[in-house]
Amino acid sequence: MIHTKVTNRETKREELTNYKKIVFVLAIALILVSLVEFLSFLLIIVGKSALEVIRPKNDNISQLYRLGLPNQYVPLGLQGSRPGPWPILMSSSPAYKEYEWAEDFWKLEHKRHQSYLYQPSNIFQPNVIWRERPRNEIFVNINEEGIRNTINPDINFQKDTRTIFLFGGSTMAGTGVPDEFTIPSLLSKYLNKKGDISYNVTNFGTGSFILEQDMQLFFDEIRKGHLPDTAVFYHGANDAYAGVYSPGKPTWYLGSEGLQDKFYYMKSSIWYKELHTYRLLELIKKRLFRLLNLSTADTTPTNAKNSEFYLDDYQQKAGHFLEHYQETLRLINNVCNSYGIDTIFIWQPILMYGNKRLNEFEESMVNNPALLSIGTFRTKDGIYQKKALETTYHLVEKASFLEFPNFYNFSHVFDRSGDEPLYIDWVHLGPKGNSIVAQQINKIICALND
Repeated sequence: MIHTKVTNRETKREELTNYKKIVFVLAIALILVSLVEFLSFLLIIVGKSALEVIRPKNDNISQLYRLGLPNQYVPLGLQGSRPGPWPILMSSSPAYKEYEWAEDFWKLEHKRHQSYLYQPSNIFQPNVIWRERPRNEIFVNINEEGIRNTINPDINFQKDTRTIFLFGGSTMAGTGVPDEFTIPSLLSKYLNKKGDISYNVTNFGTGSFILEQDMQLFFDEIRKGHLPDTAVFYHGANDAYAGVYSPGKPTWYLGSEGLQDKFYYMKSSIWYKELHTYRLLELIKKRLFRLLNLSTADTTPTNAKNSEFYLDDYQQKAGHFLEHYQETLRLINNVCNSYGIDTIFIWQPILMYGNKRLNEFEESMVNNPALLSIGTFRTKDGIYQKKALETTYHLVEKASFLEFPNFYNFSHVFDRSGDEPLYIDWVHLGPKGNSIVAQQINKIICALND
């Protein structure tokens, strides 16, 4: 009996020892996994610059030249920085040729784009998901609410004062130009030149925004009691891209699929992509592929399920998108009418649509679709993107909402500009392009107030 009790105790001790060993091994494994994950996080934050060392200094410039950018176009402001292909492409535009500030402006912009290795380019805001990150610089100033500085003259209180709100994506926000050359600043300049009315203009432009987001942003301002006399909505490029090409759903914002993946990643097979270890390995793979010239850039479109599969379906998708777009216009219009706010809806110009006579820089982008796909610089992505946008813009010219008295199609606003350099990529404009757009908006607003 005593022997049996001793044996039972020894068995229990062995089992307890085994349990302890298992717990110890699991704890060690957990610590090691956590350590690897933490070290991966540090390497991603601190080590991206180190990984840049293995990339040839002018690799992104060479990539653009290989994709079809004429090599006489030399990017501005590259000293001491290594930005990605997109800011290099924009800074190569001849649209900056006459401006002394361009070199210094792009030095700061390249450093800012490089800083996106360590922090997001935007900040979170409820309802609209993101807004522009605050900036306080020589050329670009954005306040805590994400509103970019507009150069307004001193208000003459002896005159009738009108407030103008302008909404749109990055072109309205002023990507590629200093504060004084944004569309809102130039519009304020033209509106305030003469007359008995003093105008105060506010720039609500936000990178990648579509009309749906700006509607939410505008309604938030109305709820706060901020009522303008006139609200201008300048859209088209982002809306057509998101509604017809990627994600290809009228109510979805740009990048919505990525947000959906993050929301559902624990229920899907991609949860591991949230690990810093996975991100680090992906980063190293991309750098090694680029170093060894193993890039598969032109094989399969990134947005394959929204491009190749729907290539013949863009007409139908564009039709569905424009039906939704028209209803959004009508909703904004009805709300503004109830508050006594004048509305102006503008469909913005893009490089690949219209009858502008192209210069060599602009022509190189149209003829080499990889230069149109600023997110991936893949030829097939550019081809499908161009097809989706052209299809949508063609339908806009025939759409019923053109009958809206306050809708203006600017697709052909540059048709009489000759080959003057106006674009810095397929949608963003240099100072002269912004000036032409601002002059046209100025005419519309002045006609409203006559």
